Amino acid sequence: MASPSSETSLPAAPNITYDVFLSFRGTDTRNIFTDHLYSALDRNGTRPFMDDPELRAGDIISESLLKAIRESKTYIIVFSVNYASSHWCLDELVEILNCSNTMKRLILPVFYHVDPYVVRHQQESFGTAFAEHERVDGFIRNIARVNKWKDTLKEVADLSGYHVLVNRSASHTINEAVDRVLLEINPMSLQVAKYPVGLYSRVDEITLLLKSSFGSVTKIGLYGMGGVGKTTLAKAVYNLNLRDFQASCFLADIREVARTPKGLLSLQQQLIHDILQSKNITIHNVDRGINMIQARIRTTRVLIVLDDLDNLKPFEYLVGTFSPRSAIVITTRNEDLLDTIQVEPRYRYKVNELSDAESLQLFKEHAFGDNAKPETLLQLSEEIIKHAKGLPLALEIFGSNLLNKPEARWRWFMDKLQRFPNNDIQEKLMISFDALRLIDPMLQDIFLDIACFFVRKKKADVVKILETYYSFGEHNIDILKKFCLLTIEDDNELSMHDLVCKMGRGICHNKFSDYTGESRRLWDWKDIQDALETNKGLEAIECIILDDDFSTPEIGQLRLTTEMFRRMRKLRFLCLKQLDVEGSFEQTFNNLRWLNWSCPREFLPFDFCPKKLVFLQLPGSNIYSWMLDTVLNNLKILDVSDSDNLTTTPDFNLLPSLETLILRNCQNLRILPESICILGALKYLDILECDSLEALPLGLLEIASLAELRACGLIVSRLPDSTESLSALFNLLSSGA
Repeated sequence: MASPSSETSLPAAPNITYDVFLSFRGTDTRNIFTDHLYSALDRNGTRPFMDDPELRAGDIISESLLKAIRESKTYIIVFSVNYASSHWCLDELVEILNCSNTMKRLILPVFYHVDPYVVRHQQESFGTAFAEHERVDGFIRNIARVNKWKDTLKEVADLSGYHVLVNRSASHTINEAVDRVLLEINPMSLQVAKYPVGLYSRVDEITLLLKSSFGSVTKIGLYGMGGVGKTTLAKAVYNLNLRDFQASCFLADIREVARTPKGLLSLQQQLIHDILQSKNITIHNVDRGINMIQARIRTTRVLIVLDDLDNLKPFEYLVGTFSPRSAIVITTRNEDLLDTIQVEPRYRYKVNELSDAESLQLFKEHAFGDNAKPETLLQLSEEIIKHAKGLPLALEIFGSNLLNKPEARWRWFMDKLQRFPNNDIQEKLMISFDALRLIDPMLQDIFLDIACFFVRKKKADVVKILETYYSFGEHNIDILKKFCLLTIEDDNELSMHDLVCKMGRGICHNKFSDYTGESRRLWDWKDIQDALETNKGLEAIECIILDDDFSTPEIGQLRLTTEMFRRMRKLRFLCLKQLDVEGSFEQTFNNLRWLNWSCPREFLPFDFCPKKLVFLQLPGSNIYSWMLDTVLNNLKILDVSDSDNLTTTPDFNLLPSLETLILRNCQNLRILPESICILGALKYLDILECDSLEALPLGLLEIASLAELRACGLIVSRLPDSTESLSALFNLLSSGA
């Protein structure tokens, strides 16, 4: 076998077997840098070739290795301290440069823990290596070969490349090299992420979905909240899989593009150009575009990504009857849209936030880069990532803001985060909020109610409150869930990402939107105190509910009057806790739908008459009895649980629409009046732990609507006479056990 030289004959048009050939000194970098580089190239769908010169036998480069070099499209040379001491590496380098010059192929030099100047001018370890080559028997008789190595080394070292410093992370260099290779081997590939933390495990999961379908066109939906990384994930999936299709197209940011003049037309044009690889086709209107897509693409097996789809129209104008085994990947904030375009549940992938470990890693990459990581800043990093809650967009913005900044700037930034959410993040999240208006403006109000008051509350309880004012509360919560604005936890609590919750509360303070929500919802004690003490803006207030985790002695010092509440004509939700209200209740709470009040009085005021009230909660109240003399036609739920002093219930003739009555743990309640039997809508009665209750009205069993009676342990002194009634009572008592 002959030694390689500039005269080596090359095939006129060799087949391309490998995308990238890695040349490296195994003892220096195989188990560290080069292995990581190879893995990154492989994960991104390239076909890398990596051979270890240390494992070869003989003195001369093999024909199979020459073939691999010639059939590679690009080359990465990892120069390390001992690279020049290997004549195999140097022979590879000569052949690589020869192929690059002859067939115009890309060479990327990486200077790993070695200065490019040292390589270029063969100093230090490189000078020593060449002196040894000249000294060793055999090489001295082929000085031309050594000189060729020197010339080649200098020429390659002069090329633009990457320098990996000692004690610095090499991940950034690896990512940049991979991206450069991807652009070279396939211009259709896309820039993905500077730091792809946590990305590739997710890519593998979606790739499995792509490969699990046979015969038909596969539609895969990636959905999640704004900033969670749906587009980044779709790009990585696209890069990895585009080679498996005859043609591909990534249509980015469809939501924004479609809103511009001729936006849909430009998307159709891009689709035709990318799939057919022709710029000589012009589409004059979107209707002709639909027909052209059908006619020209239907026989081609394609991979198409529709990024940031927010409604059906672009899908209808861009997706035709494609060839079997084609794939369409959709990214969206709205899972409901996946129902509309019939993405099967098994092909839906919710893009979740990063884990704590992934969050810290991504933040550190952006905040430190390849720089040293001082211990004090690492400790601050742990605190800062808590504000991001695993959202990649937030981690990137936070980290980039702190790159190369001193500790004082980090502490200032942390303080700012606690007071004001980042505008760039909020604007991204606002997209989902704005989209709700297109479906139903009421959804925006429901979202804001939940963000301000009902996060970490049981879904069933929230539905009861919402449905006092809105219709279809459960259905609307489901829509918000599909927009990825909230989630339902395993214990059936409503949950919301902290940044989404802050966005909602910021909207209500008129910080992030034209939405006129200022002063309509009050949850912060200082805001409530300011509004009530200054009497400013009372007319606009719709809801006052203190945060559950907020407690201050100053609350008890606040003087509340009915006159204040009379000015709140729009007030619909109110939680007073244990505060008292002075004054006449006449013409007060006229629009109120839900009231939670641990009433400190012995009697409810006789003029208490909120005629639109649907849900009245008086838990742990001090009341003994009722003095109401006005019919509350709209009241459906009454909860006076844990009211130890309560001895009598209201006259149920005044509550004709009551559906739920909760009297649990009213220790001194002795009787249920016969008037309860006229409640034709009563479905649920809870008298658990009412230890003093002496008897149940016999007519209770005649209420056909009563579905559940919770009365486990109740001692009933009077029983119904008929066997049929006794059986019904037993069934109801059992249902509450």
